[in-house]
This record gives sequence, C-alpha cells and structure tokens, in this order.
Amino acid sequence: MPLVYFDTDCFHHFATTFQDKPLAQELRGKLLFSPITMMEVFSHLARSWGGGVHKQLLGMHNWIVTDHAQVLPWMDDAIARIGFGATLLQDDHVKSLQANLNACINSELPDLLVVAKTRDEELQQIKNQYAKHFQSTIEFCRENPLTEDVFTDMWLTGLANRIGISVVPKMIPEVVQTLGALHEFEFCKLMVASNQNREIVTKRTHPQTIDESFVGRRTNRVYPERDYGLTLQEQCQIV
Repeated sequence: MPLVYFDTDCFHHFATTFQDKPLAQELRGKLLFSPITMMEVFSHLARSWGGGVHKQLLGMHNWIVTDHAQVLPWMDDAIARIGFGATLLQDDHVKSLQANLNACINSELPDLLVVAKTRDEELQQIKNQYAKHFQSTIEFCRENPLTEDVFTDMWLTGLANRIGISVVPKMIPEVVQTLGALHEFEFCKLMVASNQNREIVTKRTHPQTIDESFVGRRTNRVYPERDYGLTLQEQCQIV
C-alpha cells in the first residue's frame, strides 16, 4: 500500500474526522507528515479558530503511530539528494517537529498562543518574501523573451543558491532530467503567470548531450526536439 501525506487543508479535515474515533492500526503506519504542513498547523493555533485546531492535535493519538511518526524531508533536502546527489547538514527538523507536537498535546491553548503567533508571523514573512521574488521574476519575463534555455539557467541558479551547491555545465543535463517533472511544472507555471497568450518557442538545453526527442511524461508520446512554436495550452498538454 502506498504512503500518504496531507496538505494543510486535508490535515484539518482528516484530523477532525478522526478526532473522536480511531483509525485502523494497519493504516496508521502509512501516514507521513510534511514539515511545512505541520508548521502551518501549529501557526493556526494563533487564529480565531485555534481552539478547534488544538482539539485536532489532542485527538491525533487516534490515528497516528504515537512513538514513531514518519516525517518527509524538507524540500531542500530532497532536491539536494535527488537532483545533485548531495546530503545537507542535518538541522534536527524531525526532532523539532516531534517536540512541537508533544508541546501542543501536553499544553493548554493559552500557553501555546505566544509560540503559535511567532510561528504564524514567521510563515507570513516567508510567504511575503516568496511572493515578492515571484512577482519580480514575472515582471522580468514579461519584458524579456522566455525560452526554455533562459528558464533553465534561472531555475538551476535558484536551486543551487537555495541548497548551497555550485553547478558546473556538465551537471545541467542530468539535473534537468532527474528533476524533470519539477522543471516542467515551474516552467509552465511561470509562462502562465507572465503571459497566458504568449506563444512558446523552446528547444532543449544542450541538445548535443541529451537525447534529441522529448517523451511526454503523462502520455508517453515521443515528440521531436522542441524548436517549434506551441501555444501555452498545447505545451501544458504535452507535459
């Protein structure tokens, strides 16, 4: 059976459903926790409906393995390991997550409000910084032609800076291939955000080192090297 993890909205619905009734024991070990989801859940304790969130956390013993909850890695860790074959220094986020969860379960809501408000402010600051960065990227793309080569250079530079790894040219084809789904998603997202009606003219980066065909990841159809014009709708259908 596959493992399952929740986004924040799904966590709230699931936790409410099993707040007062148990989940089958054989299913509890199939649940994973996303660090960013749990950070958001903790921050929601500071909202006007924080009392309901606290009840959800108190009821988690009904549906999790209480002494061995499984936690997903941070996005940075996954990108470093899968895309670059590197291991980042441990920041004890798993222990921190467990400590936060224990504190929520063993404390009354008023005692948690100060920490919850601090966490909420931290998350809002992170979101605001990302929004400003994304907006500046969109403005750049609206004023400059966005080809896949240009995007790939921007994308790789951002990833490398994010995880603190230097990228050399010979690494580019392998990283793009390994993180292909993320690459295509981010490229399409940026095209949609910058100009929905723009026609896309792309070609594969470093075609001499990459198989000069493109396999549609959802359709398994093979397309020639992408040096032809596609509308945004056609591009998204391919990827």
